Amino acid sequence: MKERSKVRAWRTIKGKMRISYSVIMIIMCGVLFLSYFASRSTIEKNAVESSMAALKVVAEKTDSQISYIINLSDLIYNSSTVNNIIRDMEDSSDLYAWHYNYVQLYRFMQDYYDSLSMNNKDCQIILWNREQEILYYSWAYDEPSKEEIRNDLKGLEGKGTRRYSGLRSSYGNAGKGKYFYFYNMYSGVQKEEEELYVIIGIREQDLQKMMRALTDNGSGIMLMDDKGKKLYQTGEISWMQERETEQEERFHEEAGTFITHTLHESWLNLYTTLDAVDWKLVQTIGMKDVLKGFNTWWKISILCILIVAAAVFVVLYLLDKSIFQPVNYLYHDMERLKEGKKELILPDKIGEDEIGNLTRQFYEMVTQIEVLEEQRIRNEKQKRKLEIEALQAQINPHFLYNTINAVKMLLRMGRGEEATAALTALVDILKNTLSNSDSYVTLGQEVKLLQSYIFIQHLRYDVFEFHMDIPEELNECRILKFMIQPFIENSFLHGFEEITRDTMITVCAREQEGHLEICISDNGSGMEEAAIQQIRNSRKKRTWNKRYRHWKCH
Repeated sequence: MKERSKVRAWRTIKGKMRISYSVIMIIMCGVLFLSYFASRSTIEKNAVESSMAALKVVAEKTDSQISYIINLSDLIYNSSTVNNIIRDMEDSSDLYAWHYNYVQLYRFMQDYYDSLSMNNKDCQIILWNREQEILYYSWAYDEPSKEEIRNDLKGLEGKGTRRYSGLRSSYGNAGKGKYFYFYNMYSGVQKEEEELYVIIGIREQDLQKMMRALTDNGSGIMLMDDKGKKLYQTGEISWMQERETEQEERFHEEAGTFITHTLHESWLNLYTTLDAVDWKLVQTIGMKDVLKGFNTWWKISILCILIVAAAVFVVLYLLDKSIFQPVNYLYHDMERLKEGKKELILPDKIGEDEIGNLTRQFYEMVTQIEVLEEQRIRNEKQKRKLEIEALQAQINPHFLYNTINAVKMLLRMGRGEEATAALTALVDILKNTLSNSDSYVTLGQEVKLLQSYIFIQHLRYDVFEFHMDIPEELNECRILKFMIQPFIENSFLHGFEEITRDTMITVCAREQEGHLEICISDNGSGMEEAAIQQIRNSRKKRTWNKRYRHWKCH
């Protein structure tokens, strides 16, 4: 029954409406999720492309500035005037000649400084060699610390051209803040050729200004040299904690992107190469910043879905209250009526719509059915009473004829007492049948009637066995009058080919689960199975014919 109820629930109007709204909600959520992933992928792609384009613009600008500084450094080294002056300063034996050469070098280097300061207003240039150490610095006061310069130049020994860069405090005045210095070491292949160090520094603010377009959105920026060493960094770089080999694997191409993950956030990393020095300019952007607008759109979409879902539930509630509940109430009452339960309760409120009209018509129909049912029951009772009375009025003519003949024969034989007893038994049967109008008698009264009937049958057939097994406590049970005798008479007429000493008829009564059970049996020949089946088939055929005729009449 539970499984049937579940299946039936899917077929109801209410179930179909809920399924329809559920399918609509599933489709909406599916479309939302598809649009979410499609939009996210598109936004990420566009963000990567736009960020990479901005990174390349800044990289070109930075590369141009670095190229200018490197070219200026190479120009200073390749200047014969500078080299001659430095050589003269080294060969000068008196202070006056050295000072004269220094002034000449200062004037000549000032032209280089002026050309550099046009782009970088506050820049620094230092010339250094290991013999004379500080040869030139571009500011007027605060001579740079020789010890600091020596420490910063460690590792640049050897022949050829060597370069590296780094961020540190100003050599001239620590109060000026940090400078980004380019260290350029030049040493000829020939042994007699002296090495020269050209140090050019630009302010950290100027470097930040070039990269401001990348740092405005909170990105992390880093410059790496060709060996993967960090030269400059501002902001957070998500992958700095990775192993050095992993970092090298990420930057094997000229430009590219990769995503890294920390405990609470994901990061988009972009990098490109500065051609002048083969450095890498790296930018790290939080994915929450990349998808900031998208996340707002997604939250609004979720809110819209929730509003639509709430609206659907409100509609379902109103439909349930105005349509489904009345229909369900009406349906259950129909089921109860189908099961034979007529004690139906009229709803407190009935609407004025079609469902309300249908409900009123249904309960009016139920009332009419009850009236017709009561009338039918009265008719059935009357019919049953007439049938019982007709049955009680029917006495087998053969039984009366045989009984009277038996009495007549007893009188001829001079057995007057037996004839009198037979007539008395017949009078009892007739009196009980015709005079008493009550349809029901006690089992004890029916047993007395049965004993009179058996007494008369003994006069007809002389010998046969008849047994009754009826407990005394059942004698007060009420049954239909003249109910057992027709079955016993049927046994005499049809149950035996001949009544002999072996003939046995038994009547027994028992109480079974609060009901009276009466069993009438005999040891007659019975009927063959084929005859029984033929009777059953003829009854079915008669029943079908009656139904067919009934249908034809309609």
